[in-house]
Amino acid sequence: MYYTIDKIICKEQSVKTMKNYFGKNLRYLRISSNMTQTDLGDILHVSHQTVSNYENSSRFCDLDTLIRVSEYFNVSIDELLKNKLN
Repeated sequence: MYYTIDKIICKEQSVKTMKNYFGKNLRYLRISSNMTQTDLGDILHVSHQTVSNYENSSRFCDLDTLIRVSEYFNVSIDELLKNKLN
């Protein structure tokens, strides 16, 4: 069975893992770049609370934001979702 999460299609058992890696990876990249959640929110055009929600895996970003994160930190979308960066 497949689910669509913000236009990204993945197998059912992978969904939770990818959301968790994305949040942890986003936090890692932000902190490694000496940025606050507000700084990153300004770059991504979202609030600091939204960045917090992404990092805590309580919310997943849309495809446009995912691409912005990938481009800003020069990390592939695959790496952001599938690999633990830290």
